[in-house]
Amino acid sequence: MTHDQLLWGAVSMLMKQHGERAPRKVAERIGTLAVEGKGTAS
Repeated sequence: MTHDQLLWGAVSMLMKQHGERAPRKVAERIGTLAVEGKGTAS
């Protein structure tokens, strides 16, 4: 499985779970990780 296929699978799962709210859920998660200082380049 390629990286792109893996990403599309994740997007598909998010869309099934959250529908139209998926973009907001992603944004909220990014915000949470940013506040926690995770996901930054080190």
